[in-house]
Amino acid sequence: MKKNLAFLSLFILIGCGSDDDNNQPVNPYNFEMVVAVSDITLHEATITWNEPLPSEWSSVTYEIVLNNEEIASGLQTSEYTFTNLEENKVYNGTVLAVGNNEQNVTANFSFTTKPYIFEMAVEIVEIGIYETSISWNAPLPSEWGSVVYKVVLNNEVIVDGLQSTNYTITDLDDNRGYNGTVFATGTNGDETFAHFSFTTLPYTITGGSVVLHNQQEVDDFFYSEIGQNLTITGTDITDISNLSSLVKLGDDLIIKNTSLTSLNGLQNIEPETSHRKFEITNNPQLSDIGDAPGFSSTMKELEINNNASLSNISNLQISSTLTSIRFGYTPISDFSIFHINSNYQFIEFDSMPPSANLASLFSGVQSADNLTLKNLAVTDLSFISNFTIGSDLYLENIPITNFSSLSSWTYLYTLQLIDMPLITNFEGFDNLERILVLIIQTNPNLESFDGLLSLDGSGAGPNDTILLSIVDNPNLTDYCGLREFLNIVPYFDYGNGEVYTVMGNAYNPTKEEIKTEAGCSL
Repeated sequence: MKKNLAFLSLFILIGCGSDDDNNQPVNPYNFEMVVAVSDITLHEATITWNEPLPSEWSSVTYEIVLNNEEIASGLQTSEYTFTNLEENKVYNGTVLAVGNNEQNVTANFSFTTKPYIFEMAVEIVEIGIYETSISWNAPLPSEWGSVVYKVVLNNEVIVDGLQSTNYTITDLDDNRGYNGTVFATGTNGDETFAHFSFTTLPYTITGGSVVLHNQQEVDDFFYSEIGQNLTITGTDITDISNLSSLVKLGDDLIIKNTSLTSLNGLQNIEPETSHRKFEITNNPQLSDIGDAPGFSSTMKELEINNNASLSNISNLQISSTLTSIRFGYTPISDFSIFHINSNYQFIEFDSMPPSANLASLFSGVQSADNLTLKNLAVTDLSFISNFTIGSDLYLENIPITNFSSLSSWTYLYTLQLIDMPLITNFEGFDNLERILVLIIQTNPNLESFDGLLSLDGSGAGPNDTILLSIVDNPNLTDYCGLREFLNIVPYFDYGNGEVYTVMGNAYNPTKEEIKTEAGCSL
């Protein structure tokens, strides 16, 4: 018995020693790859996958197959994005991982791209009293092909076969609700529609004038018709689009001291023969004034003054109703739009920059009843040499040395010369033979009236009189160029005595002394 037990123990020991010699692992490394799909759209999808341990697979590359077509190989990243896919389509694929020790493993994946769903929406762009503008989005041409639209309003087709995505509905009633539908039809056979609704603005009237002082008052504006004037003034006013309800304006349109960049909001004002003055003053950011065509096309007076950003007015709509134009402190370079008239009642240029091309106006305008030129950096007046003055000429602070450009002029009702810094006499007015008002003030270097060669009274009318005002010319001592004229043409009399104002000059003759050879100069 003891011998049997000893033999069994020896057998067990020998058997255990044999297992240790095989040296096989209990849990060998087994890499299982899993692919995840994300960010699926109409035409794209992204896949990612896990990677084996570097200690087991020291170098790994990946191959991707999609719907039995190899898409990529030799990849070293664990992410890939498919592009240019078809919408609403099932895709099946495989990622193959290959290690440098010939290890390899695969993982399958599947996804379906999203279908193209077009959702149309209609936007109400602008509501007026008698019209409303709408717009809508369009489907992708790659999905629908060419698209045409039909607009139905209150169960009536108002337009069909439309290819644009916006439309203005006209001939509406004021203060009325409307319901409509836009239908879309593509060449691929797809169809859809979208509803919309709006209520037109009420027509409201005020017989007087309206002044809008700030942006809040502009935003609260509701009138359709203003019987007299509209004034928009206030530095916080930046947007007047809410004034689109305004259809009729009686008299003047005045825009001053604002922060506007355009006049968008005034485009619905209708042309009226009652329109008078369009004044645009002190608006430093204003660069476009073409948004009030209904008013500007029938205005009679235009004043543009001190608008530092307004350099182009070519889109301003005007007509032959315009008779008066005034410009000041504004860098406008082209005035050719005003050639629509050959004659104006009043033209004024004040403190225009050197870039202002005044000749572009006078090359097409032949005459004016009244011309005012002030504070201009010009050295001659050749741009008006062929211009005809019907009545009055006013010159102030212009650095010319003579009037040679005006030698052809024979008649002026009024001549005013104020602060002319380089003028010493009237040389150039060789043919001026008739004048009724002469105002000469504060000309620092004026010495005499020499140069008025034709102003001897022979060209005066039978009932002519002369209103004379010669004041504060510190070097003026010689009036003899007026002597012959004043001996023929009497002084103007208001009814309480003759008007003769000569004072503050280096020499101030009396109204009788100025007529004599001895007294007309020092």
